[in-house]
Amino acid sequence: MADVTTHNRPGPHRTGPMDDAHTAPLLLRDIKELQTNLTLDGGDFRVVVPEDTLRGLLEPFSTRARMVIVSLLRGYSQRMAAATAGMSDEGVRLWGKAHPEFARAVREASNLGFSRTFERELHQRALAGPDDKGSMRALELVTKARAPEYREKQQIAMEVTHRAEIAMSGLVQGWSGDDAAPDSTQP
Repeated sequence: MADVTTHNRPGPHRTGPMDDAHTAPLLLRDIKELQTNLTLDGGDFRVVVPEDTLRGLLEPFSTRARMVIVSLLRGYSQRMAAATAGMSDEGVRLWGKAHPEFARAVREASNLGFSRTFERELHQRALAGPDDKGSMRALELVTKARAPEYREKQQIAMEVTHRAEIAMSGLVQGWSGDDAAPDSTQP
């Protein structure tokens, strides 16, 4: 059997989220394009994500990790963002556990993407008034699923009340008022 050597061949491509020799440098035009896509323009207000923020989110990471982060910035769910990079949602979670800086970038990109996509859409539909009725309920459900601050407070209060009732019944289980009263039939 012939001896196979790997001299004169590049080493294996790292699959982790951190920047490596195979990762292309970030281009200013790509950052500008992403910045333009993330800009929120509500007429009387304008929100622009600084270039430095975007560069800080993307620069430390490999090509696949950047693909995940860019997809999150575009408003994709983590599962969809992972799929765009050809990996599973679990793979993204494992990278985040192994590299806290990647987990932080994923959270921040997800928050920015959520604002860009869903909060902007909520704002536009709220201003549309009665003319836009069709898909508002679907947007509401997605928003509540992705951002706890949009969930109804009544639902949270009911859950707390239910847990308190369960705890209280556990404390008084088996106790009744008849047991506490003296038995008058005994001498």
